[in-house]
Amino acid sequence: MILLLLIITGAILGSFFNLVIYRLPRNESIILPRSHCIHCQHPLGFFDLIPLISFLILRRQCRYCHKPIPIRYFLCELLSIGILLFCWMQFGIGYAFVKTALFLFAILVIFFTDLETYIIPNVMVFSLLVVGLGLNVWEDRVLDTFLGMVIGFLSYFLVGFLAKLYYKKEAIGGGDMKLGAAIGAYWGVKIALLTWYLSFLYGGIIGLVLILLKKKGTKDIIPFGPSIILGFLTAFQFKNVLICFLSGGYF
Repeated sequence: MILLLLIITGAILGSFFNLVIYRLPRNESIILPRSHCIHCQHPLGFFDLIPLISFLILRRQCRYCHKPIPIRYFLCELLSIGILLFCWMQFGIGYAFVKTALFLFAILVIFFTDLETYIIPNVMVFSLLVVGLGLNVWEDRVLDTFLGMVIGFLSYFLVGFLAKLYYKKEAIGGGDMKLGAAIGAYWGVKIALLTWYLSFLYGGIIGLVLILLKKKGTKDIIPFGPSIILGFLTAFQFKNVLICFLSGGYF
């Protein structure tokens, strides 16, 4: 019953997150109007909005204008289910489950929003900052959360500052810096530093692959938020192994 409840809850939340991902960067209300096709604007009925199932039954097409539905809608719903199942298997139902799921849901929204619009919404990163600071103060981890926030921000700010001096243009956006601060505030210094290191590793690999595949040019903008999030996920899951490896086994 718990497994079924988590799957249904994750699918419903994923459907809501899809709405947020589309409307938030466009400064549209997430309440009104009701859900509609992003192409023809036709209001969607109940059978058009069943998470995962409607996408498959409709064969990735709008019922009314027959234009393609972005694959992101299916992936977001599937990943939302995966987040709840992962948290349940890792922590059971409790405080750690809620804390981790809230963060993962937020970065899921940030990931797809930045990927599609090159925007990291302030409301998302500031919410993570506030919640992270509050939870860690309650856990009596004041110093770690404060240093994590400062280091998380400055690590990206300094790289962006130096890159701007060299390239004469913006290299790292303010949203990326604030996301680094949010990760540090939520998870502390170690995760913030590991995320910073891994994000540039992932960013370099992704950029090189896109250039080799001729999807991007050397002067094109590539959203960096997804690389930060991939770096965080790796740091979060393999923190101890990474610290041991990067320190040569001394810690």
